[in-house]
Amino acid sequence: MADTGGRPWRGKAFGVTVESGTPLAGLVAAANGAESKLVEWEPVAEDVVGVDRIPKSEPLVDRRHPDGQLFMSIEQDSELGYRIAAPGYGAHLVAADGSLIRSAVPTDAGDAWQRLFFAQALPLAAALRGLALFHASAVVDEGRAFAFVGLSGTGKTSIAAQLVARGARILTDDVLALEPVEGKVRAHPGPARISVEPAELARLDADGRKRLGRLLDAPTEDGKAQLETSPAEGPAPLGGVFLLSRVPTAGVSVRRDPANRTQALLAAAFLGYLTLPQRLALHLEVCARIAASVPTFAVQIGEGTNAGETAEAMRGSIDRIEAGR
Repeated sequence: MADTGGRPWRGKAFGVTVESGTPLAGLVAAANGAESKLVEWEPVAEDVVGVDRIPKSEPLVDRRHPDGQLFMSIEQDSELGYRIAAPGYGAHLVAADGSLIRSAVPTDAGDAWQRLFFAQALPLAAALRGLALFHASAVVDEGRAFAFVGLSGTGKTSIAAQLVARGARILTDDVLALEPVEGKVRAHPGPARISVEPAELARLDADGRKRLGRLLDAPTEDGKAQLETSPAEGPAPLGGVFLLSRVPTAGVSVRRDPANRTQALLAAAFLGYLTLPQRLALHLEVCARIAASVPTFAVQIGEGTNAGETAEAMRGSIDRIEAGR
């Protein structure tokens, strides 16, 4: 990491501004200035965020590999905040109000520690700072954001990649930060990273791959190709939401305003363990605004249908939304 000469460096993602003594790869640099949603980041020694640091913690998440080995744990202390840890990827202590993240970075992890930071620690800080987090990917087209919501494996990232190859711009991969502003819903850019299945990346032509971003050397732990992207420079009004599901039939079905859209949006909350009253109230408010004013589509993706075919079907709905503005 480069030294900033003692001056604070700032970068943005998920609707918050991260302030650090060193630039953080994966964040888009932001101009210094007054920020209401500021998160300070500080690298610390391992013992600062060790298990004994929060002996009275409440376990919230305990995910394990099939062989029983720990994959990730999250614990909460009412005063110190939240401890997020994963073997080989370090540990993060997020303050109870999200204003500070202290990270113990493994010396031999390279940049791999950032995956836990961007997937869990920074989204948690953003939620604690007043953003509504959804399990979704999103792109920006003609100045409006279009989000893809669905369970893991439904194709959120692959569809986003295909739409970027067709002219859209990536907004975020897998975690989407939303905020109600002046009666509308604002969608914020995520980190400058996207993880794509190698087979999906191979389906893009040379221009499409170039639009998506620069391929990084190290794949993710599950073998996905990791790219450095150029996300949209600022937030965009939410123009549409696509609720993805897999079905056993063939082809792609896109249906406007499905009856279950409110339930699907409620179920799409990211960080399900975070049950603070203000967080739940914000999620309900955002879901209500989307249901009332944002075009929502149910997209059923049949067996054997690839992301390119799905993106083409959804492209038509996006074009109709934009034509009706």
